[in-house]
Amino acid sequence: MLDAPIQTYLPQIPLDIAVTVRRLLNHTGGIPDYGGLPAYYEALKADPTRPWTPDEFLTATLTEGLVFIPGEDWRYSNIGFLLLRQVIETVRRTSLRTALQERIFAPLGLRRTFVAQTLDDARQLTPGYSAFFAPDDSLQDIQSLYHPGWVSHGVVISTASDLALVIDALFTGRLITSQSRDAMFEAVDVAVDAPFFRHPSYGLGVMIDHESRYGVMAGHGGGGPGYSAGALDLPDVHGRWVTSVALANRDGNDLGLEMAFTMGMIVGDMLG
Repeated sequence: MLDAPIQTYLPQIPLDIAVTVRRLLNHTGGIPDYGGLPAYYEALKADPTRPWTPDEFLTATLTEGLVFIPGEDWRYSNIGFLLLRQVIETVRRTSLRTALQERIFAPLGLRRTFVAQTLDDARQLTPGYSAFFAPDDSLQDIQSLYHPGWVSHGVVISTASDLALVIDALFTGRLITSQSRDAMFEAVDVAVDAPFFRHPSYGLGVMIDHESRYGVMAGHGGGGPGYSAGALDLPDVHGRWVTSVALANRDGNDLGLEMAFTMGMIVGDMLG
């Protein structure tokens, strides 16, 4: 499945060049993103309670085609992950929320982790503070204002402890086969500034650094108005396996990832 064109599952997608599932996962498919679109931020600020539909996201980004020929460059794309979401929902014939619940959250016994779909879902969050929507740049709680649908591929609401269990189960192979885990760690170099990664590379949906202070380090960061998250896994810290997770109820550039990295390094130093 990794090397099947996404057009196999999504024939309606307006792309003339075949892009494989693998290239969506490692961001070498040339799929554009919405992060730099003024229209996205204008619509978000105009009405943060009414997100774009998947079709609106795709229309806004795919109209001009790919930004490079698949395999010739690397560029992070949330739209690529939206397409992956649609592949999952097509193959599984169910929503992403149900698919993740059945395949990941329920088997791990996670009761506080789920895909957010509505503003009511978001109201279960800890208050999150941001100046993004305030005309005077003051901090405000955006918990009941920012609809999770503004993240095109979906948002998972969770706790730090639940997220740590998912990361540990994923990287230790309890959730996927050894072959899938090996494929996940087949990384391409990333020619961008990636804080906290000495030699940044990207596998299948995961950032990887083979030259961290404690050898291999893998994980991801994320964030949006009011929130920031980071999760890192270090499989050999003086012979110990370390998983470091941080969730912050304040937005900031790589804030959650910085916290997870700092905690991981502190634990590593203590173990040494």
